[in-house]
Amino acid sequence: MVSIFVGSGSGFARGSGATLGASGILGSGVQGRSGETVSVNAATGNLLIAQQDEFLVGRGPDVVIGRTYNSLAEASDGDNGDQWQFSSTRRVFGLTGTLNSAGSTVRRQGGDGSVITYSWDAGQSAYIATDGDGAHDRLVKSGATWVWTDGSSRITETYEVSVGDASVFRLAALADTDGNEIGYRYAAGTDKLDTVTTANHNNANPATGTPEVSYIVYSWSGNNITQIQTGYTDYGDPSTEADNVNRLLTRTRYAVIAALRRQIAKPFEAEAEAVNCHHNYVTRENHFGENVLVTRKGAVRAAKGTMGIIPGSMGAKSFIVRGLGNPESFDSCSHGAGRVMSRTAAKKLVTLDEHIADTAGVECRKDEGVIDETPKAYKPIEAVMAAQADLVEIVHTLKQVVCVKG
Repeated sequence: MVSIFVGSGSGFARGSGATLGASGILGSGVQGRSGETVSVNAATGNLLIAQQDEFLVGRGPDVVIGRTYNSLAEASDGDNGDQWQFSSTRRVFGLTGTLNSAGSTVRRQGGDGSVITYSWDAGQSAYIATDGDGAHDRLVKSGATWVWTDGSSRITETYEVSVGDASVFRLAALADTDGNEIGYRYAAGTDKLDTVTTANHNNANPATGTPEVSYIVYSWSGNNITQIQTGYTDYGDPSTEADNVNRLLTRTRYAVIAALRRQIAKPFEAEAEAVNCHHNYVTRENHFGENVLVTRKGAVRAAKGTMGIIPGSMGAKSFIVRGLGNPESFDSCSHGAGRVMSRTAAKKLVTLDEHIADTAGVECRKDEGVIDETPKAYKPIEAVMAAQADLVEIVHTLKQVVCVKG
């Protein structure tokens, strides 16, 4: 489903949903188990896809980090130009005219990729925006930083000069009216987010005076995130250092490329070309002169020249293929190897030692929780490919290096 709203500009900020709440939205855009939302602005055609990645409860404001795809984004997304933007990639930029003078303006980029222009108001000694809901938001240059204030909640955001461009200011802190603050720190010499902290309790480390915090820490390799850690500091009784604890709650690693480089001896680079391949869907096509609905269940499209992916089991090879357009198969081929054992049978008949042996050399789970996906549960992929040689041609044969299951 898709939620529909109306409004000017791109993003949610100036839309009917932001102004009227649920009354300004038609339908529900929630998708799947992870709560991804899909919305369309009926006035502009702006497509917005939002996904929450991290949520961290704190004293005062909570840390919510997500991503938004904005089809009409008015400014750079801050990384690779694919129009997906981190919610923490908020900026103040684009000052025109003389600072704090009549006719001058400055722009603020929101976490959803929307950009709103603020105009100088001498009477309020601030740059004011009238777009969006509630009381007017304001921007004030304070020394080397910009301070943004939400007109309704009075929440403030402080922006510091970025590394990449001295005329662009990045998000440094967010605070509520009680002074509870979320802090944003960046990797040295870059504009890559390093650490986000939120207030925890009132206790402080007696040795350093540092207050307790909850935190999210990002690790980077080039432009890629390699690890995310979430945790909090708990100083317990401030009269003793015995309770000073740094508690790590979760750790997520992104190690696919690292694993590939361990398994493949010669240097390689990843290219941008992608092969998109669905294997459970219904589509309208024309076959034998008739418009028909084709259901592909465990099958992929193999029209002439269409690229596809046919994976083997956890321990076998996989194939990039090109369709031959065989009309007898309704331009289709198999999605993969296919089972020789049901999941229940595999759990009964295959031992953990067999699973470990059959996945030797593959970086994957090697525990009883994935026995139902073990290689012995599937047909030999070579035999499957030989049986459908009249449906597809093999373009690339892939060595299994990393397999994500479960």
